Amino acid sequence: MNDASPENSRALEKIINHSSFSEEQKSEIQRAFCVAKDWDEFLEWFIESKVILENTGALPQFRK
Repeated sequence: MNDASPENSRALEKIINHSSFSEEQKSEIQRAFCVAKDWDEFLEWFIESKVILENTGALPQFRK
């Protein structure tokens, strides 16, 4: 994502630093944030991924 605004950076930091994510999951979240075209695309992936994570124990890779 090309939007490196302080608000988005703080929001991403809060998500990544949540204790429920492993280091691998945190890396995938950060990668998805960087690849997403905008905040909406990232959040859509993240919400869907949380459901998959709860059901399978793994985050899916971000795909464009």
